[in-house]
Amino acid sequence: MKRIVLIGIAGGSGAGKSTLTSKLMASDPDAYGFIELDDYMKKVEDVPKLLGRDNWDHPETIDFGKLVQDLKDLKAGRSIMRLTKNRSYNPSFGETRIMIPIEVRPRPIMLVEGFYILYDRRVRDLLDKKIWLEAGHERRWERRAHFKDDQYETGVNKPMYEQFVFPTRQYADAIIDAEGKNGEEVFREVEVMMKPYFTKELHKFI
Repeated sequence: MKRIVLIGIAGGSGAGKSTLTSKLMASDPDAYGFIELDDYMKKVEDVPKLLGRDNWDHPETIDFGKLVQDLKDLKAGRSIMRLTKNRSYNPSFGETRIMIPIEVRPRPIMLVEGFYILYDRRVRDLLDKKIWLEAGHERRWERRAHFKDDQYETGVNKPMYEQFVFPTRQYADAIIDAEGKNGEEVFREVEVMMKPYFTKELHKFI
């Protein structure tokens, strides 16, 4: 059986995880596949509250059991079905708010991206490499310009990051300083880290 490599890409919201994942995918679509944590969020009625608001930044919003099973299947070379809101596959999600099913086939290198990717030990144990993108709160919030809600930022996002997200940084194998770098610079740095995985076996897989 061909070996499937799982690469975790973690960091706070707005650190550049999605940008990095997109650039890696575009650099070699045959080698890379991806899973994003956003597709494993629970239904709104199961999301905890904070200050009377839905707290989408709490780890309890994530269905880690489903994520772990899907990662195990992919690592074993099996395709999975998942519901997604990713605009590349589900362009009407912004209007319909309906997730659609897609098939995810295992690729030699599967990128697993999300702010809580390093939170659950079962997930960490399945990852072959764990990358953390480091960026300060102001910089990250600046990148989330589309999300204009200062009350949510100060009352929910920031305290959840400090309490739950940032402590997972300790589990990273590599910490990338993304504070003063653009997406291309971060991509080039991570691209070098990926070179050891581009083996003869990988190209036979493709």
